[in-house]
Amino acid sequence: MPENRTGSGRKPGTFAPGQSGNAGGRPKVVGRVRELARSHTEAAITVLVENMADADPRVRNIAAGMLLDRAWGKATTPIEVDLPVEEDAAPVSLLQLAREVAFALHLGMLEAAKNEAAAVEDA
Repeated sequence: MPENRTGSGRKPGTFAPGQSGNAGGRPKVVGRVRELARSHTEAAITVLVENMADADPRVRNIAAGMLLDRAWGKATTPIEVDLPVEEDAAPVSLLQLAREVAFALHLGMLEAAKNEAAAVEDA
């Protein structure tokens, strides 16, 4: 049996069909905290708008950025990854590729490529 499979034939961390890893769902307290925070949205936005007139430019910039992020969403950060391609390799699903890239990012394996790109931009 391959080492990445359990005795049931499923990969570790997967659930049998019809089963959930979180059968109880999200804890109720999370919903209550979210509702309480959302009830203060208008006041929080008012404070951010007021902070945009602050004498300190750092405060103004942070407040403006927070308002823009909430209005339009945070800007995406594109990443470029060069992956080796083997001509006789089996096709890989996009999901599997995304998992491998995410795992490599988690392990810090793509950090060198990120630094190299920054060095090219500085040159």
